[in-house]
Amino acid sequence: MRYTSLLLCSLLLFAACKRHGKNNTVETGKESIRANSSGSGLNTGAITESAAFYPAHTDFKAFTGKAKFRYDDDEQGLSASASIRLLPDSLVWISISPALGIEAARCLFRKDSVFILDRLHRNCTSFSYDALGRIIGFRPDFNFVQAFVLGEDVLGKTAADNFVPAPDGRKMLKQQRNEYIAYTFHDTVSQIPVNFMMSSAGIVAGTSVNLNNSRVMPCGPRMLPYKKEITIAGKKAGDNSPLNISLIIDLSKAEFVNTVPDFPFDIPGGYERNSY
Repeated sequence: MRYTSLLLCSLLLFAACKRHGKNNTVETGKESIRANSSGSGLNTGAITESAAFYPAHTDFKAFTGKAKFRYDDDEQGLSASASIRLLPDSLVWISISPALGIEAARCLFRKDSVFILDRLHRNCTSFSYDALGRIIGFRPDFNFVQAFVLGEDVLGKTAADNFVPAPDGRKMLKQQRNEYIAYTFHDTVSQIPVNFMMSSAGIVAGTSVNLNNSRVMPCGPRMLPYKKEITIAGKKAGDNSPLNISLIIDLSKAEFVNTVPDFPFDIPGGYERNSY
């Protein structure tokens, strides 16, 4: 499931589907996944919390972008192109095309769940954010994913967060979320988070996540990091074997738009359905 893994990792998630048993496997006729949900996106033990403040997303209707991806882990490497669409506080939609512009997979992040459509293997897999947390060692949620795409603080901000001095004299934002501790450096001009470091003593002790943003440029009403590099290091849930993931996302086109694009997610008839 190379493309399933790439899709999830492209927004800080690693789907180890091939290492886990399936649950609620069914074969369906043609079906459309509703592009909305009633869930809050907040789950027990998630990295973000309801008290966290995120910037208002009232200056645009949607975000669209095209990007090149490079993904590497302990077993494989893969390059691909992707189209990204985001509906503020509601949806993140990604289409992956490894070669010749032919779509191999599609992903839909809703506030309460994630859906992966794998066209090569003719299946659709859904995940709760808690299920993803059990796989990758830290619990993301929709707020985390959206902030990553938009170049915002992925943990939001709370009154308890504070700036502390770094060894080089700069100031860094220190944040504590349940068993997670994170430090963030911001660009002094744009205030975009340019380096984010998080570690966990929770689900998989010692898991660390590092995020670097660069090529920060104006994009419509906002500043946006066009290049993102993320690394995840630790141990895989279950067998405790080493986990090392590297992902580079390089946006070639990005736009904040005032019209809402489509977010199509149709499951063709005969596709297998899996849920976690």
